[in-house]
Amino acid sequence: MRLFDSVSISIVSSSAYLKSGALAEAWTDERWEKDLQYLPGLLQAETPWLWDTLLATWVRSYPMPLSRVAPASEPARLSVWLQGGTDFPESPDHHVRVRVNGNAVGEASWDGQTPYRLDADVAPGMLVEGANVLEIENVGDTTAQYSQVFLDKYELRSARQLVAQAGSFDGAFRARQ
Repeated sequence: MRLFDSVSISIVSSSAYLKSGALAEAWTDERWEKDLQYLPGLLQAETPWLWDTLLATWVRSYPMPLSRVAPASEPARLSVWLQGGTDFPESPDHHVRVRVNGNAVGEASWDGQTPYRLDADVAPGMLVEGANVLEIENVGDTTAQYSQVFLDKYELRSARQLVAQAGSFDGAFRARQ
């Protein structure tokens, strides 16, 4: 009688000294990406497939559903991959602001039809269990005639409870000093 056709076990071992006892959370990555617009004319883009368009003064909202959110003493890390869609002689062409659950977390300005990755800290306590919202605003306050920006994807590294989901757990642990 065979119980399993195949078993794959991966164990990573690391020696760590824990001053305060048991671990309370792990850090996990969530990525959201939709390939909805094919734009092969953006020659410097990392990919010709992009998610959404933001013209000057537009604000768009995107879901960030989270489960097993753990309280953390350190900020989460948000990365938003953007792509400039316009290029005028004035510099910079683009100015965007990013908010999470209505709280400002970052902004950036850049020039041309170039990709830009905006990295921002999300303060402890800002993320909630369940529905979270990423807002991106194309401010439209540069001297360029107008700004067109595309969203490619976004990613969040945040603290999660040490609870398996669908029978597995994937995460990283930060070394304590």
